[in-house]
Amino acid sequence: MTKRRRKRRKKIIPNKKRFTLSLIVIAGVVFILSQSIKAIQNKDKKEATIIEKNNIACSVPEFLENIPEYSKENSMKEDNIKEEKSSNKEKIEQVKDNSDIELNNEDKVVPIEIDDKNKSYSEIFKDDLFVGDSITDSLSFYEILEERNVIAKLGFTVVQGEKEINKIKKANPSNIYLLFGMNDVLMGIDGQKFAENYAEFVHKIQDELPDANIYVQSVIPVSPNVKQKKPLLNNANIDKFNETLMQMCKDENINYIDLVPLLENDSELYEPDGIHLKYKFYKLWLNYLIDNTKQ
Repeated sequence: MTKRRRKRRKKIIPNKKRFTLSLIVIAGVVFILSQSIKAIQNKDKKEATIIEKNNIACSVPEFLENIPEYSKENSMKEDNIKEEKSSNKEKIEQVKDNSDIELNNEDKVVPIEIDDKNKSYSEIFKDDLFVGDSITDSLSFYEILEERNVIAKLGFTVVQGEKEINKIKKANPSNIYLLFGMNDVLMGIDGQKFAENYAEFVHKIQDELPDANIYVQSVIPVSPNVKQKKPLLNNANIDKFNETLMQMCKDENINYIDLVPLLENDSELYEPDGIHLKYKFYKLWLNYLIDNTKQ
């Protein structure tokens, strides 16, 4: 009986080893497969992220992403606007003899009456600097002014503009035209805080460039339909901001320029988003500045 039991044990022990070895092999195969699948999934996610980023022409600044009124879904849709501007830009380049143009609703190129002011804005404002958000940025995008004469970016607030003080100092302009407000309104701050931030910004510029003439421009109004998608960005709030801004300029003895009259009763100057402005506006704007600051 003893011998038989020993023989059985000799047969069982190799079977256990083979079973254990099989489990190890299977576990190894499963681990390798799981890691391969995970790697493929991560690769797909990375590619999807890259594609998504490439589809966004201009993203919302990080410090505004968590603000409901300035979320990516309700942003200014800068990607569509840049595509439209790019198309318009090609048509602008086709117009010769320094003719100005207007892009109407049918997207046709229509000549506009030429005046002396329009012959060379880049020459007239060659010693000046425009600082602001995406509204100001279009001055260089449309090639109306040289890039060196513009410091502007999508989403800029007064506080963000203040961070560009070194660039402003380096440019050493004779005249500085500031235009902020829309993004400050979207942040939900009150008009008084906006005016305080603005005054601090202007003081820093004055400390660095005491001989420069500084012009604070009013916040530009928007189309009435904008408040449906961006409740905070409405003309009632913009009017409050302009009231505090005007008072601040009066108290601090700073030049104030009211741009609101340029857009009154002329909805055709707005891009489809009701916020950004068409090429024609920039002619009106710069002519207005020439009349009020260059005479």
